[in-house]
Amino acid sequence: MKFNFKALISLGFGITSLMLLAYFYLLQRDFSSEYKGVVGEFHTLESSFGQLNYEILQSSLFAYHNQDEIAARVNRIEYSFKALKKSAILQQPQYKEVKALLESTNSAVEDYTGGINHYMMLNAGFKNSFVFLSTHAEESVELFPPHADIHTAIHHISDTFSLARRMLDADYLTTVSQQIDQLKKIDYNSDQIEFVDTFILHARFIANNFPDYIDSLNTLLQAQTELRISDAQKLFVKVAQADVKTLDQLAVILFIIIIGAMALITLLFFQSDRENIRLQRLQKELRHSLSHDQLTGLFNRFSLDVMLPKVEAPVLLLLNVDRFKHVNDFYGTQTGDAILGELASLIQLPMLDNYDPLFFHLGGDDFGIVLNGVDKKRAIQMAQIIATSIQSYPFIMDEIEIFITVAISVNSQAPYLENGDMALKHLKELHNENVICFDESMHLKEKARHNLATMRIIKTAIERNSVVPYFQPLYNLQTEKIEKYEALIRVELENGSLLYPDDFLGVASQTTYYRELTRIMLEKTLKRFQNLPYRFSVNLSMKDMMDESLVATLIKALEADRETAKRLDIELLESEELFDLERVILFIKQIKSYGCRIAIDDFGSGYSNFAYVAALPIDILKIDGSLIRTIHENPRNLQTVKTIIAFAKNLQLDIVAEYVEDEAMAQLLADLGVTYGQGYHFGKPTQTII
Repeated sequence: MKFNFKALISLGFGITSLMLLAYFYLLQRDFSSEYKGVVGEFHTLESSFGQLNYEILQSSLFAYHNQDEIAARVNRIEYSFKALKKSAILQQPQYKEVKALLESTNSAVEDYTGGINHYMMLNAGFKNSFVFLSTHAEESVELFPPHADIHTAIHHISDTFSLARRMLDADYLTTVSQQIDQLKKIDYNSDQIEFVDTFILHARFIANNFPDYIDSLNTLLQAQTELRISDAQKLFVKVAQADVKTLDQLAVILFIIIIGAMALITLLFFQSDRENIRLQRLQKELRHSLSHDQLTGLFNRFSLDVMLPKVEAPVLLLLNVDRFKHVNDFYGTQTGDAILGELASLIQLPMLDNYDPLFFHLGGDDFGIVLNGVDKKRAIQMAQIIATSIQSYPFIMDEIEIFITVAISVNSQAPYLENGDMALKHLKELHNENVICFDESMHLKEKARHNLATMRIIKTAIERNSVVPYFQPLYNLQTEKIEKYEALIRVELENGSLLYPDDFLGVASQTTYYRELTRIMLEKTLKRFQNLPYRFSVNLSMKDMMDESLVATLIKALEADRETAKRLDIELLESEELFDLERVILFIKQIKSYGCRIAIDDFGSGYSNFAYVAALPIDILKIDGSLIRTIHENPRNLQTVKTIIAFAKNLQLDIVAEYVEDEAMAQLLADLGVTYGQGYHFGKPTQTII
């Protein structure tokens, strides 16, 4: 009887243990499945919002961009958001705040998707009208004489619309309505009436709806819906962590019960023990997924924010793979992921162990290493060792050796990630180092503020029409006459002072304003020399030659005034930027077909490839001023100048010497056979042409 009682107790204890075990397994399985589902939907929303903004920008800038992807992203957002609200886990009481936050975001999501539908409708109409106007404008050549006012007006209206669309600025259309009204007042023949009426119909549609289109686009790009959903995600993760803790406590209780049952039923003990181990592994994996990157196994960005404040004396090494996009594009993302995984192991050098290292994959091709209590000099040395070891390490992928280089910033000042990122971007601009240490003396924050201020100055200058060309004379040393002028860009500020190219062109080249500055210089310079007897030159970069829209504008201007075009010289900067030889030669031949001449500017300034220049069909070689200004006291530079002159004469090129400052230098250059001299000795850049 006693045995049976104990057996019954053991059996009951075992059954109870099994029931609890089954309950815990189902509970944990459901929680894990539901948690991953909710996290997946949050990630889908986050990715969709980011891609959607990118697609919207693409659609607004490119006439033939397919809007189907935008519609698909919108449907994905709506589906994911509905699925998120209906998720079973969010129906539980402890997640009521998360559910309430999502419910409060519902109207914002509806407004956002509604705004996208409104934008897509406008954008589709604009694309149709823009394409129609562009085609219509070309057809106007057959209906109107080439130099008729109506032909010019149609092209001007079409170009104004194109400019406003490229710059996404409705201010460019302030005078379009008046121009359209003027078209309406002109008498036309029967063939022209239908053409003009159709043209005006599309033009008015664009003019009337473009401000609403810009407002709609800005509203979408500035929407805070993604941030509200991100807040809900963070709250969900916080509550889920509490549930994980509860599951841990339940696991402990279950383990104690199983230990008791083990003394009575050996079989139940082994079964329960194995199940418990499996459950603990699942819990560990769940906790691990919250704090670690799945690709590399390192801590993730979320963990960096949590762990960095707990380090006593942190030093952050921020590492970025150079040109990693090219690796993905050339070898594929699977190879790129494999390299990132191997790189995660490669950065964990034993020499870092004395400084309690923490390793992070911050996303993409960015990694972070947090060290504790290391001095700045030692941190820089270790960063250089890491960079060197990576640079010399062959990544073997499908029997192919791939070598990569990295840039590393070292920072020990809060805010750590922001300062390290600014230093890393500054390092990328230097091109000659792979390690940099952040220091306030770099004035990187001031530089960022200065760049923003410069962009505002450029935008204001374009709007105020205060971008002006100044002209510096080129003196023929053989005929002793001024025969040419070079157009140099200046910006007139509101206080009357001037902004010089070194002050703003570097910043402008990183924005869409650069194209506008080049266009203004071309148009104003061509117009200024229409009725003057001199030759004149303007400067173009490789970036300008690669800009099909800008090249089309230049060709159109040359086509419109072939007589002036015959006196135009295009100066190309002799540098490594002229990397596409075939593209450069094609551009040169196209421009020279209008009678223009081509010059290579700043020849001899550091990078000088004689064979490269000899392969180009150019007419003029300009010797860099850094050589000219020192030829009196530097025999080596004098010999270099003589070599360049001999090289140019063999190619039958005209020669221009820059920075001619006095008569003695001018006479020496004339004796050496230089064709033109340019410098303050002959005249400073001014708006006056003698």
